[in-house]
Amino acid sequence: IKINDGETYRQVTIAMNNRGVRLRGEKWGYQIAVKNQAVVHAGDVVFSRIDIRNGAIGIVPDDLDGAVVANDFPVYVLNENVCAQYVELAFRTPAFREQCVARSAGSTNRKKMRRDVFLDLQINLPPLDAQRKIVKQVKRLEESLGSIKGSSERLRARAEVTRQKLLNELAPSG
Repeated sequence: IKINDGETYRQVTIAMNNRGVRLRGEKWGYQIAVKNQAVVHAGDVVFSRIDIRNGAIGIVPDDLDGAVVANDFPVYVLNENVCAQYVELAFRTPAFREQCVARSAGSTNRKKMRRDVFLDLQINLPPLDAQRKIVKQVKRLEESLGSIKGSSERLRARAEVTRQKLLNELAPSG
């Protein structure tokens, strides 16, 4: 798109370690140094050509539909037979990360991944129904782990209180 100095734009960035596409900020056109920007839409895949090897890849969320990103960040549209949440899970796998490292490391570990090389990366893509089932199972597992973690933290706090009471009883002051 052509950036107009008098308009405001929401810019996105891609966080490393598979934390996805995020709002970088809202700026007036005259504040945007790189005028070569692309519009992104919900469900688009966006990645950092330099930091993809560090998990800087994600899917544009609904609330960032219509935002802009510098053209140095490739934007791809998923096919209809692909579940975006499944692909985000695939981006977190060691196998995907290894492919990114192998194809973008360079001698300084800062070599940019070429756009055409990205399309050669492999993701195991079962039928759409299976993708959705896997996403549902992972969400259930994450909810269970969150519940277990919360219970563990409550038990730890109770154990500390009990420990303090026992110590106080063993060594009464006075």
